[in-house]
Amino acid sequence: MKKHYVQGRYDEAIAIYRKGIALKVENTVMLRIGLGTLLSQQGKIDEAIYELQIAAELRPESAAFNNLGVLLGLKGRIDKAMEYHKKAIQLDPKNAEAYYNLGNILLSQNKFKQAISEYEKAVRINPEYTKSHINLAVALTQENRLDEAIEHAAEAVKIEPNNVDAHYNLAVALTQRGRLDEAIEHLAEGVKIEPNNVDMRYGLAGALVDKGLLEKAADEYRQVLRLEPNDIDTRCILGDVLAKQGRFEEAAIEYNEVLKINPQHPGAQQGMKNISSGQ
Repeated sequence: MKKHYVQGRYDEAIAIYRKGIALKVENTVMLRIGLGTLLSQQGKIDEAIYELQIAAELRPESAAFNNLGVLLGLKGRIDKAMEYHKKAIQLDPKNAEAYYNLGNILLSQNKFKQAISEYEKAVRINPEYTKSHINLAVALTQENRLDEAIEHAAEAVKIEPNNVDAHYNLAVALTQRGRLDEAIEHLAEGVKIEPNNVDMRYGLAGALVDKGLLEKAADEYRQVLRLEPNDIDTRCILGDVLAKQGRFEEAAIEYNEVLKINPQHPGAQQGMKNISSGQ
């Protein structure tokens, strides 16, 4: 079964899992957990929940309850998802993934202090848990615990140097700490890793504006528009950046492009007004 799964032959793997379950071979519970995992990866969430619930009823396993929690969260059943993650932790207090997933729910509810507690437990169990370091940095940043956020985001970069989320969230914390040059370095590295990552390029452009590097910022905003040509808000910001450089004709072109799509866009209207009045 693992061979079929690794090769991406999901339908065949699922058929083999189902056959094993039907024949009631040894370790049926693990077969149902494996089947549930495959079904969830194919987007068959309801079927996956069904298999994992049976597995949990047959033999309470931390992995089954944790996976159930994730899937129920995707279905919007947040209270039940939290209940299952807590059950997973009760069954296996060293299940780092369960703490991480519980932290994610709390983070989505803006319960940052509680989320921090869960992520900290996850990284204590597994210090190499990159995703938990990243989300811990996010929650710590929200609590303005910037030095700790930088520490955990930097650890995530150390573990996975090509993880753009790690670079991005490290840059966010560094920016808020006033360490703009370092933030720009990490945003630029993220763009190097994923040249078509809109969030990275947009963040880099904003940081360059804050640094006063307007020409480079304009280049980055153009790259964002190359990826998302209908983003009129970014086009308006590009107009603002060009106007700050005294490049009024180019700025007017960008504002007019915005106004073609939305004649009432306040930023573009104000931009054109400023140009007309010579501001």
